[in-house]
Amino acid sequence: MNSAAEKTRGLRGWLDRRYHLTPLFEFLRHKEVPIGSHWMGWYYLGGITMFFFIVQVVTGVRLWMFYQPGESTPYE
Repeated sequence: MNSAAEKTRGLRGWLDRRYHLTPLFEFLRHKEVPIGSHWMGWYYLGGITMFFFIVQVVTGVRLWMFYQPGESTPYE
């Protein structure tokens, strides 16, 4: 019988067949955000920090690859 990954069509089905993302989706679907007496924003600050770190690394690598020092070339 066909699996759920084979029944899914489109981009999500292709990504699932290629990278086997179904276990990740199932984990994220049942993940519970901890609730405590503290401010819930603390829970998200780690993800925000990671996002901005990745942006900084990607832009730094692009700058490293394309920057040309000189009097007339750095702003081209």
